[in-house]
Amino acid sequence: MQLPQNLKCEANMSKVLKLKKAIYGLKQSARAWYKKAENCLIELGYKKSAYEPCLFVKCDSSDKTYIALFVDDFFVFSNCNKDLQISNEVMQDFYNFWREDYELVNREMGCVLMCMAARLDLVTEDLKMHHGNAHEFAKKHGADDTMAKQLVTIIHECEQGAASVPDECARTLEMAKCFKTRIHELKWAPSMEVVLEEVITELKN
Repeated sequence: MQLPQNLKCEANMSKVLKLKKAIYGLKQSARAWYKKAENCLIELGYKKSAYEPCLFVKCDSSDKTYIALFVDDFFVFSNCNKDLQISNEVMQDFYNFWREDYELVNREMGCVLMCMAARLDLVTEDLKMHHGNAHEFAKKHGADDTMAKQLVTIIHECEQGAASVPDECARTLEMAKCFKTRIHELKWAPSMEVVLEEVITELKN
């Protein structure tokens, strides 16, 4: 354990520090991190969703900003909402995305997904999946290397299956529907309580 910056001086170089408690690896670490983040966001004017404790919303006169907490990451979404004027119907799509019996039919949903993928650097300039970035994104959010490769393969196959759809938004929607079906077949779909769904919910901003 290194000395904190403000304690680094010649007089302290022979001293050691005793770590009283490590947060990582403890059962309460996630809760401790969440409470700290929650307090900071509320101080900044965000309100916690009544339906999902990991989703925080801040409204101003011109836009809404959504922040989702996922492990030790923040997902912030705002500009796509302003750019695309997302409808309530599409926001509902995000809330229900992982429900197996919920059908995705709004072309606008594809537009928003495409916007978010571009902002997350998951697509190339010609709007094709960036395999390397998608692989790293999956690993960063909980997938091991094998699962990340499989997820990228699934997306690629869905992309190829929708290649004949000329409209970019409609094509992205078909890819999302294909991906959702494949994930359910593998029993990998998150439950409604899992924060992964909140990440997707963010897209509605």
